[in-house]
Amino acid sequence: MATSRDQFFADCDVVSLHVRLKPSTKGLITAADLTQMQLDRLLANTSHAGLIVPGALLQALNAARPGKATVDVFDTEPLTDPNDPLLSHPNLIATPHIGFITEDEFDMQFSDIFD
Repeated sequence: MATSRDQFFADCDVVSLHVRLKPSTKGLITAADLTQMQLDRLLANTSHAGLIVPGALLQALNAARPGKATVDVFDTEPLTDPNDPLLSHPNLIATPHIGFITEDEFDMQFSDIFD
């Protein structure tokens, strides 16, 4: 169990965000948090881009802290510029805001439309 926020980010192999975006969670993850992560660690965000301070993820990836990230949410959506520095970052895996859903969930959510 982490005894501090810094230790939490330093010790986790994977930090996966699953938090609602509301005024109290906007900017919840800071550049300082991300710089605590080690080179071989992963940040995953399928919740909301606004949970991370704007620019902090790109800054962190450029410093290789964390070493990799996977996201399917961006500050601007849809993000269509293939030259965007975050989208084109070699240590980022990006999906088009569908990373949260399974085939079963998709069928359940859209069964009315399919019928």
